[in-house]
Amino acid sequence: MAGLGVPRRHVARCRDVAHHARQVAVRCRHNAHIDGDGRGAADGPIGAMGVPLTPGRSLAVDPAFVPYGTPVWLDTVYSPGDPLAPARPLRRLLIAQDTGTAIKGAVRGDVFWGHGPEAAARAGVMKSPGRWYLLLPH
Repeated sequence: MAGLGVPRRHVARCRDVAHHARQVAVRCRHNAHIDGDGRGAADGPIGAMGVPLTPGRSLAVDPAFVPYGTPVWLDTVYSPGDPLAPARPLRRLLIAQDTGTAIKGAVRGDVFWGHGPEAAARAGVMKSPGRWYLLLPH
């Protein structure tokens, strides 16, 4: 991991806190109402965590480093895809609820933007570097 610019102590910390966040993930998996709005499977895809994904708020992660159910603060920019349009700050709380085949390692994530052409266009240009912060219990 040092070759990716991630200090070993950070990678080790991610793994150390996994046991705390696993308890949250198990509770979320067994309590389908955890998303708070009563949505069911018919309202959208079910993520690897076992709950419906929320557009703009669900994050795909590598569960070896970021356990499902972990709140993640994202600090990046959103580039609308038009080279003449300025990038806008994108800062928001996301929940690690899914994974994907391209999501490998401690520093990879993918925001779920929803369905349809607009969501696909938004996801297609979202390749900005940024920072994320795992919000963990003390």
